[in-house]
Amino acid sequence: MDPSSSGTAEQRVGAEPIVAGRMLRLIYVVGYGRSGSTVFERALAATIGGFRLGEMRHLWERGFLNGELCECGAPVPRCSFWAAVRERLGLLDDPRELLRLKDRVDRIRYIPFLNGSLPMPSTYRRRWQTWGRVIRGVYEAIAEVSRNRILLDSSKDPSYAYLLRSLFGPRVVFVHLVRRLPAVAHSWSRPKPRPEIHWTDALMPRYPLLRAASEWTVMNLLAAQLGNRNARGGVMVRYEDLLDNPRGTVLAVAARIGLPARSYVWHDRRTFDCGPGHTVSGNPVRFEPPVVTIRLDECWKSRSGELGYRLLMQWDALVRRAWDPGPFPTDAEVRR
Repeated sequence: MDPSSSGTAEQRVGAEPIVAGRMLRLIYVVGYGRSGSTVFERALAATIGGFRLGEMRHLWERGFLNGELCECGAPVPRCSFWAAVRERLGLLDDPRELLRLKDRVDRIRYIPFLNGSLPMPSTYRRRWQTWGRVIRGVYEAIAEVSRNRILLDSSKDPSYAYLLRSLFGPRVVFVHLVRRLPAVAHSWSRPKPRPEIHWTDALMPRYPLLRAASEWTVMNLLAAQLGNRNARGGVMVRYEDLLDNPRGTVLAVAARIGLPARSYVWHDRRTFDCGPGHTVSGNPVRFEPPVVTIRLDECWKSRSGELGYRLLMQWDALVRRAWDPGPFPTDAEVRR
């Protein structure tokens, strides 16, 4: 049985809007790290009136187990919002057992089972069903505690995206956010603090160019397939379009996924107010004030003359043809 939705047409800007109902709607930002997903999630959540979650895939380990900081500044286990979610779920014990189950379901190697390319073995199916009940329960609990039926998750990981599609079907909409490879690789090469690890000084990992390039390629190709297999299930956005025209791009995404936009949260074409939040994991910009200005970030170009970056630019131009539908948005009225 194929747990995914049917359809094979590749998504293109300008297709008919995805239908949005009163049921729980999950907007999932998929792609690769250092692609601007945190600021994009903040902007889109504010615009459509959704509740932003950050990287929900890491809730169990980084949040409940390790006690890293929620966006509100409290450790996740002591945050009143996440405590209410956990209590509603009845998950008051040590989350280690749940983490063991998660690792036996949510891995890239299991994607063929989740997208229906291969039949699920009975052992895996039982694990998927058990973990699925937990995942569905936590999103429903979040919707109840937040009193919001529109949830945004910027976990980005494609294997988790396939898992969510197998569980929620058409209720999950994928926004494939892609940033140019040289910019992503440059970001991974720079030291960046992790303030959510509040008990010590910690930095995000740094990747060499080759690792960043290989992972960027694999993750984005897997993300693109989500749109290919579900003609009404996703949209692709270039991060560079977001930088060039923040308000226009976000308004166009809202229209594409069929949700009304609250344009009043935008102070101007680059600045918006996202309000306080309770995100778990993600880029440290989630701890910055809720009035956000999206600025151009092209510092990677200072290294564009180096051989490694010249090769990255050539590879970027070659492989992006597999998923890039062209500039986004195309509506001149939205771009104004």
